[in-house]
Amino acid sequence: MNLEKRTISELPYVLIPKSNLKILIDTGSTKSYCNPTIAENFFQNKICKEPFIVKTAHGSSRGNFTTLVPCEKLHVAKEKVIEEKNKDREDLPAIPPEVYVKTVQKQSKTKPKYNKEIIKTIDHELKTAQIIPRHHNTKEKIHLSNIRRPKKFSESVINAWDDTLDRSEVLTKKFGLNITREDLLTLRESNWLNDKIINFYMELIDQRSRQNHKLPTTFSFNTFLYVSLKAGGYTRVKNYTRKTDLFEKDIIFIPIFKAAHWRLITIYIKLQKIEYLDSLGNDGTDILEDIKNYLTEEHNHKKGTPLDTTNWKFTQRTDIPLQQNNDDCGVFVCQYAKSLGSSEEIQIKHSQIPEVRKLMCEEILANELL
Repeated sequence: MNLEKRTISELPYVLIPKSNLKILIDTGSTKSYCNPTIAENFFQNKICKEPFIVKTAHGSSRGNFTTLVPCEKLHVAKEKVIEEKNKDREDLPAIPPEVYVKTVQKQSKTKPKYNKEIIKTIDHELKTAQIIPRHHNTKEKIHLSNIRRPKKFSESVINAWDDTLDRSEVLTKKFGLNITREDLLTLRESNWLNDKIINFYMELIDQRSRQNHKLPTTFSFNTFLYVSLKAGGYTRVKNYTRKTDLFEKDIIFIPIFKAAHWRLITIYIKLQKIEYLDSLGNDGTDILEDIKNYLTEEHNHKKGTPLDTTNWKFTQRTDIPLQQNNDDCGVFVCQYAKSLGSSEEIQIKHSQIPEVRKLMCEEILANELL
């Protein structure tokens, strides 16, 4: 478009209210013209509350015209689209500093992806947020509708948690375990998880490892190992691994129930370290010693020589999220193992526990981690 030969009044523009600011619209052709719909779409994120004026003058067959476009129309249309997108989703929770948002690079034509981003500011009126882009070419401004929200859980969870129904009904079975409604009710808020739920969930973690060869190889003991070890020594538990060589695994999980509290032992064979994770921050020195002795005897039984632990590290993790009540230790143990088994950082928070409990119920009923 040759601006030298034409005045501003002859070119298509948008007039911003109360500012006398005229913004030229590049329509891509001197023969084309800008209609109100194009202006609406182009400036829908620029206009706040007041109407704006569209002026076109290209000398086309449509002629020149000026029109007033009310902004309420834009907001109503936006709300309808957002409502339609979110009709199967739960209400938007309080937005944390780190969220997964649908981001599109400025020059990219590929499908948008959900990436973890840090939010700088939120405009609740416009329902937008400024993020700190991880890539120089990523858009900084997002709409809050693009934040990934948890899907509503299926009717199967509602059915599983209906305590008016038969508590003894078996709702899923796998890994030689029958999970009843009574078991799944322990996943409801303010309940302690029972052995069967934790054992089943740990099996799901191992199943994920077997199915995805990019993940560390894992082996999870059931919750009876430590109890049996303390009651009868190594002789009583040596057959727990008759079909497994622990020393070929990357990570070994041992969920332990002691003094009315769940805690987790994680053994990294190749890294030569054993970690104790406790969501109440209790001391686990005695448990670490018990597991070291067990591993030494296991090596002697399987390999013919005691395990040399001279260079091994025995650590009590203090950098993990902690529970803030007396009910959620079992949930934390399962989520610790789920994250570590996929080489991810442990990020579970106390505020997320109600949704995590629902998700765990969904995963057990689906026989896979979601």
